[in-house]
Amino acid sequence: MLHRRSQSSNGYTSESNFLTKLPVTVIAADGGTPALSSTVDVTVNIITGCSKLQDRYGSWPVSEINNSVTVPCEDSYGGNYTRVCDENGSWGPVTSYCKVKDTVLTNLQLQLNSVSNASGNASGEIENILESLSKITDNQIDSGIITNVTDILKGVLNIADYMNITDNSTEYFYETISNVLKPENEEAFKQADVDGSVVLDVVDKYMLLQQETKCNNLNTGDVNEIENNHIYTEIGRISGEVLFPNIKRSETNIDIMENTLTNLGITNVCFGGAYYNSLGNVMENQVTLEGQGSALPTGEVNSDIISLQLLTDPGVSLDNLDPPVRITFTLINGTYTDPICVFWDYNITTGQSKRGAWSSKGCVLEEITNVTAKCACSHLTNFAILMSPSKISAHHSLILGIISAVGCTISMICLVLTIIAHRIVWSVVRSNRTITLMHLCVALLLAFGVFLAGVNRTESRVACIIIAALIQFLFLAVFFLMLFIGVEILLSVVQVFGSRFRLSRLLPLAWLAPLVIVGVSLGVTKTEGYGNKKFCWLDIDSGLIWSFIGPAAAVILVNVIIIVIVFKKMASATFVKSKTSTTKLKTWLHSLCVLLPMLGITWLFGLLSVNSDMFILQYFFSIFNSLQGLFIFLFHCVFNRQIRQALTHRKERRRTLASFESEIRNTTKDEHSKSAPDPVKKTGPSTRFEDVD
Repeated sequence: MLHRRSQSSNGYTSESNFLTKLPVTVIAADGGTPALSSTVDVTVNIITGCSKLQDRYGSWPVSEINNSVTVPCEDSYGGNYTRVCDENGSWGPVTSYCKVKDTVLTNLQLQLNSVSNASGNASGEIENILESLSKITDNQIDSGIITNVTDILKGVLNIADYMNITDNSTEYFYETISNVLKPENEEAFKQADVDGSVVLDVVDKYMLLQQETKCNNLNTGDVNEIENNHIYTEIGRISGEVLFPNIKRSETNIDIMENTLTNLGITNVCFGGAYYNSLGNVMENQVTLEGQGSALPTGEVNSDIISLQLLTDPGVSLDNLDPPVRITFTLINGTYTDPICVFWDYNITTGQSKRGAWSSKGCVLEEITNVTAKCACSHLTNFAILMSPSKISAHHSLILGIISAVGCTISMICLVLTIIAHRIVWSVVRSNRTITLMHLCVALLLAFGVFLAGVNRTESRVACIIIAALIQFLFLAVFFLMLFIGVEILLSVVQVFGSRFRLSRLLPLAWLAPLVIVGVSLGVTKTEGYGNKKFCWLDIDSGLIWSFIGPAAAVILVNVIIIVIVFKKMASATFVKSKTSTTKLKTWLHSLCVLLPMLGITWLFGLLSVNSDMFILQYFFSIFNSLQGLFIFLFHCVFNRQIRQALTHRKERRRTLASFESEIRNTTKDEHSKSAPDPVKKTGPSTRFEDVD
């Protein structure tokens, strides 16, 4: 007997139940004649594959286990849907999707233009367009589709402003918005010509249109909700306190107290609210702080975005609400710091000529925990809370930035002076170590220069990639040159290869190795991770930063070992043993001051502060490393005896030469005076006077 079950509880499994009779014999304990013999029914379940399934992707036929099945797309789409029947007899996730053809969006735009030019009510055509958009965005989309869809939605709003909108149109509209805001579309959204603020603007205008057409038909207490995966909206009429969301319970909400409305002369009001749970990922992280005129990059959106608008008489102002509106946010990441209550201000134009930025004007933070934050704002609009993903607050970040900028500038000046000083006395001080030191000074000078000039140049994606790669190359070259200096110092101390070995011949490797690392990184990542919206540097989340940290940490480790060996050799040297304790201490300190800037040991502060809550390490790192050029100038020029003696000798020699040249000129003048004939005496009137006498 065979029983077949087409679906399991998940709707996908196909099983076969086989009912059969098996003989059962019970053997006697002594192994003799069977004591009992009978038969029992046994049911065996065998999974034969996946059953037929009809869903929004199409009709999936019956399939065997581990079989990949493809469903063709509709005529207006390219590609196909693919999924696998897994070993449990369940349909797996869809792994390939259909993509709308460009002609479909073009035809929708033409249809929209036709509707806008036609006379009469075209609500049906609007509904058809929005339905098509909801289907298109339900598939895999790219940046071009996002741009075209948002353009069509803006066009729909221009038409719908003087037409009746249907309930179906509203459903399709919010389905489209929700589909566009899918987390898997985040990367495509960032590459599109529009950002998340366009979605805010479109939804705000559509909701206002809803209020104008629906509110008159709502009784007090009526609230209509539309819930999608990534946007939730309500429109309702309330008497007294307004709380959004009103139907759906949520820790993130906006609360307008009854007193606030009473002070405005409002006792019954129609509200519209929207709640976005993924929009923050595609919003610009720009914020204009209270009292400042420019937009500055500050933190990340660390909450869902929520908005509320009231339909009031034209004479009612909602700009200075008293008591203020209370907004409660559920924090996405409880470890973030430096919270700022913000709203999206469309009146701000940023440096990228984009309309709108986050503003803190009229909003204050009242309370914050690791879970929630409470803000008070004197107006209504789209709200969120921005926080810094770094454990260093914005205040400390600003100070660290100033320290780095000032330190790098000082270092660049000192590096130029170091190069000039060595160039003047190059014939005297030239050696393997000074040759490598000059390479290090040039590399540091270029690295600091590019860092100061380009690390914040995020306006151009291509330029930012080039700057990030160049900074990576130059600082890696700095590390490899510091490694060469460390090896040269080690060789000079232990004399492994003798004095004839010229390490300077291998210096091209210090420039070639970083070039290879950067080239491989660019090739493997295809430039992804080089630069972001804040800085032109390597991405941390993707792990690309390790293409710099890895080699740098290896160089630091080797140089630390070299310093230990060098100090051990120094401690055992006879000339050190004979010195007093005070003299020894001075010798150690002087040696450390000379070696640390050249070998990059101060970069340990940077490595230790990556995951440290002790922000003091960040200060040490910024001070010591931005002033590396200053330390090199001090300990390899100002306090370097050889340089000082060479400069003094050059000065004395020039003085001697000047004196010698002066003596030669005087001697030549005297000799010239002696060898010249005596001038002829005049025998004029005086002679004649004598004759007269």
